[in-house]
Amino acid sequence: MPVDQSGENILFVIEDGTVEAHVQIQYEGDPEKFAWVVPVMARPEIEAGSDALFQNLLQATVPTFMTNPVFDDCGPQRSSPSLACSAEDSLASADSADTDGFFGEDDGGPVVVASGVAGAFEYSVLEGGTIDGVVEWLDQNGYAQDDDAPAELEGYLNKGFLFV
Repeated sequence: MPVDQSGENILFVIEDGTVEAHVQIQYEGDPEKFAWVVPVMARPEIEAGSDALFQNLLQATVPTFMTNPVFDDCGPQRSSPSLACSAEDSLASADSADTDGFFGEDDGGPVVVASGVAGAFEYSVLEGGTIDGVVEWLDQNGYAQDDDAPAELEGYLNKGFLFV
């Protein structure tokens, strides 16, 4: 593939019967070759977001770890304390711990119901059509596809999903 997606962060906000998704993508490669096909249940509103949202979220939620060294003698049954002794004691206490557009529907192609630009990204929203029509639209618009993609997309298409 011409682009390697190395990571993503997604924040979902579910409120009053709607789902708002904030997506931050990390990838390497030519930005002109980066694309996603995302199934959605309804026509979405798309706009550019901000990295500051994810920076603030990370700062507020990243775990902090501290160590508290404890030196303990394993008791009279051992001649000298050892790391193995500490590990056995720790395991024993852990065990006992409380761990509670380009086509129309007539030829099987999807209808482009929306398109535009959000930040650095162009988008199109596809609705309907057949799986062959969707695959043909993706091919004609320069989308690289995995051989398994049509079967995955068809499951969503059969359930009435749209594709962004």
